[in-house]
Amino acid sequence: MTEKIEQIIIAKSKEIFISQGFAGARMQAIADAAGINKALLHYYYRSKEKLYVHVVQEIIEEIVKNIITIIESESDVESKIKNIVEMYSMMIKEYPKLPLFFLNEIHEDPDRLIRAINKYKDRIINIQNQLDLTDLEHLDTSAHFLVNVISMSVFPFLAKPLLNRLFFDQSDYQFDRFIEDRPRVISDVLKNSLK
Repeated sequence: MTEKIEQIIIAKSKEIFISQGFAGARMQAIADAAGINKALLHYYYRSKEKLYVHVVQEIIEEIVKNIITIIESESDVESKIKNIVEMYSMMIKEYPKLPLFFLNEIHEDPDRLIRAINKYKDRIINIQNQLDLTDLEHLDTSAHFLVNVISMSVFPFLAKPLLNRLFFDQSDYQFDRFIEDRPRVISDVLKNSLK
């Protein structure tokens, strides 16, 4: 029972933090969404910051685990890029406001976000080190590589309202087709830029 309540709290907190950010989220709203009283929520998580840190760490853990699985696979670099982009796309389809959440949190209070993800710093550095970039000699560092992959994957979701108006006649179907094609396009762009 206790574990189930905690899972519900985390699921509802994730929805609220992602849609409203740290500043906009209210413990009472989280308690209401979880179907519990505020006192019980405070029993599990003494403060909004502790709950926020737990939620952000869960999101980062999922991303890091997925990337490590992809990086450690026997696939070539091109396939790894494509798989990482597909992973980001699937995650953002599940949580469409996730890129805006991270962007807002970075600008609002980067130290709070750093405290939440600091636990994964070594694992993120390890991901950079595990990338086999020997074929990609003129790419300065694996950090550039990861930033390129992430930015090219995430930007279309951040710019969806603009892209939908400019290119897709407000059609979510056309935008989704565009997103489905992104892993191949990003992989091709990065591969061609390295020739």
